[in-house]
Amino acid sequence: MNSEKVNDWLQVVGIIGIMASLIFVGMQVRQTQRVGEGQEAAGFIELSLALRSLQVENAAVWRKVCAGEELEGTERQMGALLFKAYLEFNYVGAIANQVNMMQAEHNIFAYRMAANLHRYPGFAKMMDENIVWSREGEATLAHDEKVRGFYAEVMARLAELQELEPEPDYDLMWCGI
Repeated sequence: MNSEKVNDWLQVVGIIGIMASLIFVGMQVRQTQRVGEGQEAAGFIELSLALRSLQVENAAVWRKVCAGEELEGTERQMGALLFKAYLEFNYVGAIANQVNMMQAEHNIFAYRMAANLHRYPGFAKMMDENIVWSREGEATLAHDEKVRGFYAEVMARLAELQELEPEPDYDLMWCGI
């Protein structure tokens, strides 16, 4: 075999080696991405469980928040805390949904927030009393554009719900779900 053929074969083997290493690197990147997505999902589940635990530990206050009943003293503070925790959970879920976690066509977190605002009189009341981001032009969270986008999506879904269900029949058991 002459040196020219050996050189050609060595180049072919080199190209195959480069292709194999690129495939291997691609597989590693994909695996790392899947691990990251799994960790993100696990963190989100942990956040969900923490919110549910907070709601259960303060069930009497949470029921009053949902029903729109008067809260006094520490109940008022706890009610505001519970509502803000619920709002932040849905906001974080909505952002994760938009970025990469679920890639759904519709944002279930905005829908959930709108449904609770529509069905439970206390939600709208708490939003008016405690949530600065709900007032146009006053978004205070880090991602103003995303906050306004989430708020707009919630309000659009709320308008749809008000047309579909003008007089909602709410059951406090499902509040916040």
